[in-house]
Amino acid sequence: MKIFLDFDRTLYDLDAFHETARDVFESCGVSREKYNESKSSFSHGSGKAGGLYTPEEHEAVFEKMLVKIAPSPATCIRGVARDGKRFVFDEVFDFLQKIERHQKIILTFGDAEYQRFKISGAGLDSFIDDIIVTTGEKWEEMEKAMQMGEVAVFIDDHRDYFLRPRENQPIYGIHLVRKSNTKNFCDGCRAHYHASDLLEVLEIVKNIE
Repeated sequence: MKIFLDFDRTLYDLDAFHETARDVFESCGVSREKYNESKSSFSHGSGKAGGLYTPEEHEAVFEKMLVKIAPSPATCIRGVARDGKRFVFDEVFDFLQKIERHQKIILTFGDAEYQRFKISGAGLDSFIDDIIVTTGEKWEEMEKAMQMGEVAVFIDDHRDYFLRPRENQPIYGIHLVRKSNTKNFCDGCRAHYHASDLLEVLEIVKNIE
């Protein structure tokens, strides 16, 4: 069975990442408010690009705000991402080991180079069979990756991927909303299953097998 896993806020605590980045920038004289203002130029709600994020694009935003620090903003952000194991949710590595017999694929929205950089910095690449980074539709990417007769599981925190049922596709959708994720909700969600962490997902996967 193929298991497609979203990255940010599913495997990786993106909010904790940004909290650390705020601390780094604050130590360089950039207020937390300025960091939040700089970040607001980028929107990834429901996998829709409001400006595809990279540290270099973020640095360009800082430049427009007349923020100059050394080392450069892009270097600072990449430094936080390079040391990314601390942002992996607690149960992730245990979960990946327990589903080892399945094909594990990270399916993430964003800039291909930077998302792969974050995944490598998080130490997840050696636990994963494949990585797909897209700026398009995740369902289309899954369909392209599947063989005739295969069954798959898709785990994502964005409810908008589950707003319409997918009964004709052998892909079981699991909407993962962690208790720490206050930016998501389930209203209108048509996922097959719901979970609050990957331990609950593990039990769902066992039932699907």
